[in-house]
Order: sequence, then C-alpha cells, then structure tokens
Amino acid sequence: MLHFGTIWEVGGSINGGGSSADNRGSLQLVDFGQVTRVGGNVELWLNHITRIDFGAITHISGKLQLYNNYITHIDFGAITHISGRLYLHNNDLKSIDFGAITYIDDDLWLQNNALTTVDFGAITHIGGSSLRVYNNPSLTSIDCRNLGLCLCRSSNTNPTNCPNDCTWSFCA
Repeated sequence: MLHFGTIWEVGGSINGGGSSADNRGSLQLVDFGQVTRVGGNVELWLNHITRIDFGAITHISGKLQLYNNYITHIDFGAITHISGRLYLHNNDLKSIDFGAITYIDDDLWLQNNALTTVDFGAITHIGGSSLRVYNNPSLTSIDCRNLGLCLCRSSNTNPTNCPNDCTWSFCA
C-alpha cells in the first residue's frame, strides 16, 4: 500500500512500477490522503492495482500513467488538469468517466480494456497526436466531442464528432 497520509503536496513525481509483465510491482492500493497537487508525473504501471481514487488532487503537472494494471474502477476526484499524457491502456476498465478533468495536454490511451462506454465529461482539450480506443471489443460507438487530433479505433467502433482516423497500421 502506498499511503500519503497528511501530505498535501508532492513536489516531484510519484513512481512505482514493475519492470515487465513477469516482474510486476507489488502495489495494490494507493491512498492519496490529503494530497491536492503533484508537481511531476504519476507513474504506477505494471502493478496489481484494481481501483484508484485521486481524491483531493486537482492538478498533475506531468504524465498520469496507470497502464498494465488490473484497474476496473478509476475515480479522478478533483483533478481538472493533467499536464502530460494520460495512459490507461491494458487494464480491465469497462467504463470511464473523466469527471472534472477539463484539460489533458498530451495523448489519451484507452486501448486494450473492456470498455463499453467512454464519457469525456468536462474535457475541452486533448493534445498530443492521438486518442486511442482500439481493442475494446464491446465499445461499439464513441462521441469524441471534437477532441483529439486523430482517432485510433477498432473497425466495430462507430465514431461521432471525432477527428480523422489515425493512419498507423495498428489502428485498423
């Protein structure tokens, strides 16, 4: 367990990932306690996390990378701004609601989950080169709300208000 207790600000990054699929980290639970701001990245990939709640955090000044876990539920809490990319691929998410997030400065990767719905909530901007939702077999439609530069999707996902499809071979 990673517990921040009464700490209210992390000036740098939070890193705690495994090194490979065969050598995962032992992290199962993260309690951000009273943290309201992270001054760097949050990188907790290749662990055994199933649920995560960001509570009072309002801003992450870098990347938020939670890929290659077993996440079924994510609560973005009070987060409004992620200053880097948001990677949630290779988890067990069935739905996602971005809550109060309005701004993601870089890519958003949601591929290889079990998504059936995506709710972009309050998001008004996704930067970076791609919005990736491919390999979510039950995601039959997505309304991008004119977010992103290109959409990387599976052929069974019908896009509405989305950017052009990305041209990379793995996006087909």
